[in-house]
Amino acid sequence: MPDEKKTKAQLIAELRELRSRGAGDGLEPLCDVLPQGVFRCDAGGGITWANRSLARMLGRDDPADLVGVRLRSLFTHPRSA
Repeated sequence: MPDEKKTKAQLIAELRELRSRGAGDGLEPLCDVLPQGVFRCDAGGGITWANRSLARMLGRDDPADLVGVRLRSLFTHPRSA
């Protein structure tokens, strides 16, 4: 494997790309093939990562479309149904 020298800007861009894909603990690729919807959210209830099954369940083509969506907005309160 050739020794690649990357600039600081290239490394930062690569790191941002990995973070945006949710490459936190390495379980995302495994979860992405599950038939169940799996997601990760922040303390405020915003989705930070979702797998393809959850995206399909919610009628989205790309799981990245769910990033930033609040969990609360995905459910209807039983009294208002």
